[in-house]
Amino acid sequence: KIVTYSGKALNVSIGVARLGGDSYATGFLYRQNGANFTHRLDEEGVKNTFVWNEGSTRTNYKIVDKRSMLTELNDRGDPVTEEKQEELLSLVGELGSRAEVVVMSGSLPLGVPDDYYYRLSRVLPGRTKKIVDATGDRLTHAMKAGLFLVKPNLSELEELTGETYSDFNDMIRGCRVLLDGGAENVLLSICLLYTSPSPRDVEES
Repeated sequence: KIVTYSGKALNVSIGVARLGGDSYATGFLYRQNGANFTHRLDEEGVKNTFVWNEGSTRTNYKIVDKRSMLTELNDRGDPVTEEKQEELLSLVGELGSRAEVVVMSGSLPLGVPDDYYYRLSRVLPGRTKKIVDATGDRLTHAMKAGLFLVKPNLSELEELTGETYSDFNDMIRGCRVLLDGGAENVLLSICLLYTSPSPRDVEES
């Protein structure tokens, strides 16, 4: 059993710090177990300031069986009030005034509407490069604010466009839908499955 204290945005902050960059982490945390996350960031040298809420940060479980098959169980966590949402908007506006790049990623807590990444983007200066890694309506709304980069995976792209893509040309066509929706760049992550040839196939070739 391995316990980690992380999340998409926090992983970005830690990665930037390890590469020698100046990163700052913010968002919603909860009083019950949030200190574990700030301690992790402090150990990595990442400056951080959070909006604190009552309750507990969600716990996600990743179970790997003997066949190396992964099963994920994702919790939702406790809700965030409108007052706390406004507090984070103000904090991001203040911190973002000095930032060159801002990355917003992951799911949103209970009580936070799907257009929240859009609202966060709107409080940032126009010169700031805004990157969003989100799914569904959260990403659709955010693109209306004009984003430097979005990073869907293939299944998320298909969900957003309502289509299925079977080859690279189709995927590029799907990415253009996001470009038309307000993204300057699209980074599409895909998983290629490689099947080793059987001994018979090798002999016949």
